[in-house]
Amino acid sequence: MSLKIAVSLGSLQASKDMNV
Repeated sequence: MSLKIAVSLGSLQASKDMNV
């Protein structure tokens, strides 16, 4: 359960970092 959230958060952060 927590893993799914962690993965989602990581993906979002990576996308933001790449966008910048």
